[in-house]
Amino acid sequence: MKFVMVMHEWFVSSDGFTVKEIDARDADDAHNIASDIAHARNSRACHNADATILQIADNEHLAPRRLTWRERLTGRLSYPPSPK
Repeated sequence: MKFVMVMHEWFVSSDGFTVKEIDARDADDAHNIASDIAHARNSRACHNADATILQIADNEHLAPRRLTWRERLTGRLSYPPSPK
């Protein structure tokens, strides 16, 4: 199964989002992997990170562009991307 991890990092203000594709056996395994990565990022002084896992189908892939805010919040990609 394929999963996408969306991690938000912040210190005083947002450091942005990191998107990474994860290969895992199931949702629990993907959550554990994401938690380990977020925990490693949290170990830096006064730095915070939190991750969300989204399951994707085998025929889906990461967008070759930055996600819009709506896509980040809903977890759904919109095609074509809305104009800015």
